[in-house]
Amino acid sequence: MIEKIFVTTGDLFPDKIVKRIERLAMQADLQLPAKHFIGVAFWCSLVISIAIFVVSGRLIVIPQTISLGNVFLDVETVLLLEKILIIAITMLISFGIFFMFLLKAAEDRARKIDEVLPDAMEMISANMRAGMTFERAILTSAKPEFGPFGDEVKRVSSKSFGGMPFANALNEMADRVKSASFARAIKLLVEGDALGGEMAELLNEVSKEIQNMNALKREIANATMMYVVLITFSSLIAAPALFAVSVFYSGVSAELASQTGGADLGDTPVGVGSGGLSGDILKGVGKGKPPLTGSEMELFALVSLGVTALFSALIINQIRDGTLTRNAKMIPIFMVITIVVYFVAKNALAGMFAGILVR
Repeated sequence: MIEKIFVTTGDLFPDKIVKRIERLAMQADLQLPAKHFIGVAFWCSLVISIAIFVVSGRLIVIPQTISLGNVFLDVETVLLLEKILIIAITMLISFGIFFMFLLKAAEDRARKIDEVLPDAMEMISANMRAGMTFERAILTSAKPEFGPFGDEVKRVSSKSFGGMPFANALNEMADRVKSASFARAIKLLVEGDALGGEMAELLNEVSKEIQNMNALKREIANATMMYVVLITFSSLIAAPALFAVSVFYSGVSAELASQTGGADLGDTPVGVGSGGLSGDILKGVGKGKPPLTGSEMELFALVSLGVTALFSALIINQIRDGTLTRNAKMIPIFMVITIVVYFVAKNALAGMFAGILVR
């Protein structure tokens, strides 16, 4: 019954999304139908979003009335829209996390195959020099130490013995691995066998080319290390510290303005005398307008830091590994560190100025 609900939910999604998930599930070697996976991800995301909303309460503060031209929405409608918005956003984020883990599984599997591919090519070449046919040389390379590559070769063997042409079985194996280098290597093998080339020599050349490519990737990673260090320092140290200073200074300025009644602060230009963001707060107090509260400013800072940490981790993944999701575990680590540094810096400022300012 539950499985039927999952599959029925997956039927509601567009075919383009279903095919994309199906291909990723195949490349990740996930023994679960695509529609079943989509249904599981959808309902789990819904439960997670509702749980987050219930536990966290109102995550987004919006006005109690909204004006759309001449149309005004009442408080109940605004609150309902707010709840729907929060649940929808958290659902999208949760569903994206499921998709990211599936993508990461496919890329990790491809990485393991790419690591053993040069050795596998050399073994196939040695088997052919020993007198084996091209098909037999590939099938005998299904060694346990080759991991996912050995499993794929076993699938090729079973399909070949089942009547499928060997070239078609190899092409299917290339489709099951999310690796451009692996797909190019298989394409060269299939075309070389069809044209009757010297396969043993071709396999050696393919192995050397893959090894050179891996060495080039390592050199690029070493050459871009300075960029990685700069991005890491900016997102984990500099940004949280600057946000902590800004929030602390603005909070102190708002408190001083409230104690003095905001006298003559309403005419102070932004950035003059009161300074930047604090100037806006003081002007709001002086004119009797509701200022931006400290909790709202801190919420803005935390959201900004979270987004900064997310994109910093993605950029570092792209620079070092050439893909955004290979080290996806860096994303939550970056987010936790940047939030911790923010609160540490904020508390340190509060402690430093505790004896100077009246809190």
